Amino acid sequence: MDTSKITTFVDLAATLSFTTTAENLYLTQATVSKHIQSLEKELGVKLFARTQHSVELTAAGQAMLNPARNLVADDRGIRNAIEVAQNQDERKLRVSTIPTIANYHALAALTSFHQLHPELQLQIQDEESNNLRGKLDRGATDIIFTRTFSGEDSDLEQIPTETDAFVAIMPRDHPLAKAKAIDFGQLASDNLLVLGETSNMYRPFLALTQLAGFRPEITYNGERIDLILDLVNSGMGIGVLMAKSASLQNHPALVKVPLRQQVTSQLVFARKPGHHAPASEQLWQFLAHKFA
Repeated sequence: MDTSKITTFVDLAATLSFTTTAENLYLTQATVSKHIQSLEKELGVKLFARTQHSVELTAAGQAMLNPARNLVADDRGIRNAIEVAQNQDERKLRVSTIPTIANYHALAALTSFHQLHPELQLQIQDEESNNLRGKLDRGATDIIFTRTFSGEDSDLEQIPTETDAFVAIMPRDHPLAKAKAIDFGQLASDNLLVLGETSNMYRPFLALTQLAGFRPEITYNGERIDLILDLVNSGMGIGVLMAKSASLQNHPALVKVPLRQQVTSQLVFARKPGHHAPASEQLWQFLAHKFA
């Protein structure tokens, strides 16, 4: 049953005037008449007794009035609930990021945006690097902050924020700790601690070993930078990480030593080309200006 016709019936039952109901509902009198006639035909009863000078509800019309009012109220409630949900979706903004975002300028940029636009529901979730592109492809996130190497994700729109490079992380008493830079091959005899394939740094690390011409002895191949630093601190080996991905604030006995051979990475915000929700576009333009 068409709820617009039910709405017309309820209003006409209150006004008992085709002219007034037409004005209330922004309809023509002819449309009001068609709505009532259509309902009467569908239900097989007369809802109004009409004369040249008056309009009155019939007994059938009286019987229908309360259920009709409830139906109109339910319809409005449904439409209001949908409108609220749509407004919430339009204000929702999902950003997925590598776990180490706190070490990069990107976090400060997102914080600034959030302070400028508290009306938007900014949701930030960290993921391992290899999961970020999949979330973007599935539409499970709007924008990602990720680490890229040359040629990766070239089909995405990107906003570069900064670059990063591999370093060796070692105890201060290591023979190479005071060097301004070292050849990666100088670590050929050390146990190495690296992030594994769930990050996107493992293959670039292997590329480094090929450049240096040795097969690494890997003691740790996992997901946790904090554990790598703890293991280095315990004398279990040398960490090989991107410089900015690891903070040594809680490890004063460790140092970062740059490598002469390099496979550099770029930290970027990225999204799929095409149409984007207003909130997502607003953040994207802010970031583009911030990192221009």
